[in-house]
Amino acid sequence: MLHTEIQQWTLQSKTKQDYVISIHMPESPPPSAGFGVLYVLDGDAYFQLIKEVIRLQAKRSAKTGVSEVIIVGIGYGAKDFHSRRVFDFTPPAVSDHLPLRPDGSAWPDTGGAEQFNVFIENELKPAIYKEFPVNRDNQTLFGHSLGGLFTLMTMMNNPSSYQAYFACSPSIWWNGEALMQEVPAFTERFEQRQKNSDTRLFLAAGGDEKEHLLGAVRKYYEKIKEMKQLSVIYKEIEGENHASIIPTVLSNGLRFLQ
Repeated sequence: MLHTEIQQWTLQSKTKQDYVISIHMPESPPPSAGFGVLYVLDGDAYFQLIKEVIRLQAKRSAKTGVSEVIIVGIGYGAKDFHSRRVFDFTPPAVSDHLPLRPDGSAWPDTGGAEQFNVFIENELKPAIYKEFPVNRDNQTLFGHSLGGLFTLMTMMNNPSSYQAYFACSPSIWWNGEALMQEVPAFTERFEQRQKNSDTRLFLAAGGDEKEHLLGAVRKYYEKIKEMKQLSVIYKEIEGENHASIIPTVLSNGLRFLQ
């Protein structure tokens, strides 16, 4: 049975964390292989925006290059979503390596990224596969800021989880740019995979972002841009900041990743 428009689920993980899952199913009949799936981190903030961007452009997909997909927003629907997302999107960190938060407050608990990834892979994805006509060979992960960090960590640790990755303003600066130290091992592991298993990465940042973020993103791109079996585009948009970069690059990113 096909589901249309938007559904909203509440899923409790095996670690007793509640997640609000928003799902948009295209109204058109699915392709024979099923629809691609776009998983959106920070679904509370970005699910509706991305849904509308895709809906409008998919009406003329031959011209826009953007096709209909199932969109799965992963959110919290809670007042404490800021601390929840910090925990879910990050590996453990040394507090001395973290810059002050914009409001000067202390960082909440960190280090839940591995646990969050297990929830997505072992609990959320099987639930989506069960209910919707999914093409498991056409899946994308979108994340912004700390969600972008989680997106890159997922690609580096288990690139076959998705075929495409959209990391917008990723917080590569996290924990003294610890992610950068993992690039050589990632490169070796990644390039030993079977041929014809190309992965796509769309990386973006605004030219008016804070220097510690922008500098880290630039360095990361320089390290990975020549990797075999990785198709990567980096867009740095002059005049855009940490918030405005998202709507600015959505169309370019979605077109490349599909």
